[in-house]
Amino acid sequence: IDLWSLGAIGAELFLGLPLLPGASEYDQMRRITSMRGLPPARLLRRGKSTHKLFIRTAPNFDYRLKTPSEYTRSTGIELAPPKRYLKHDTLTDLVHKYPLKRHLSDDAVADEEAQRTAFVHFLEGLLNVDPNRRWTAVQAAQHPFVAHQPLPPDGWKPAGKAKAVSKVDKAESKAESKAESKVDGKVDGKVDGKVDGKVD
Repeated sequence: IDLWSLGAIGAELFLGLPLLPGASEYDQMRRITSMRGLPPARLLRRGKSTHKLFIRTAPNFDYRLKTPSEYTRSTGIELAPPKRYLKHDTLTDLVHKYPLKRHLSDDAVADEEAQRTAFVHFLEGLLNVDPNRRWTAVQAAQHPFVAHQPLPPDGWKPAGKAKAVSKVDKAESKAESKAESKVDGKVDGKVDGKVDGKVD
C-alpha cells in the first residue's frame, strides 16, 4: 500500500482540495518541501532529478531546493507563477483552522477538535518524507484516529519495529559524513554555482 498517497488522499477528502497540487516537477517538490521538509540526503544522493531541483552549499554541503530563478537558469524551463490553493502551509493549520459545522454543542466541538488532533498526527505519520520513518500499513491501522479515538494524553507511537535502514544507506551516510568533514573548513565562499550539478 502506498502510505504517502493514502495520506494525501485523506487530506484531500477532508479539505475538499488536493493537498499538494504541483503544476510542474519543481512546483510539486516546492510544495512538498515547504510543508513536510527536505527528503533525506541519502535519497537525494541517488535521485535522478536531484541535480535539477536541488543544490548543495558550503560549508556543510547541505541540500536545499533551488530558487525558481536558479531552476530556470540551470534547466532553461520557465516556471509559471505558483498558484495558492490552500490558506495555510502546515498540516496542523490546514486541519484545525478548517471551518467547523455550525450550531455544534460545546461537547461536539471538543470531540471534533480531539479528532482533528488525532487526524493531524495520523497524516504526519503517513506523509513522512523519509520512507524509512513513514508508518507501515499495519502501524497506520493501529492509530487511534482509525478507531475514532482521541490521542492519549502522553502521545502515541506505533507498535512494531521501524523499517530497517539498508546497509547501503548506512554505508553511504557514513562515507558522506567522512567526506564532508574533510571538506568542511576548506571551502572559501565557493557556494551554489560551483557546486551546482555535482549532487548525484
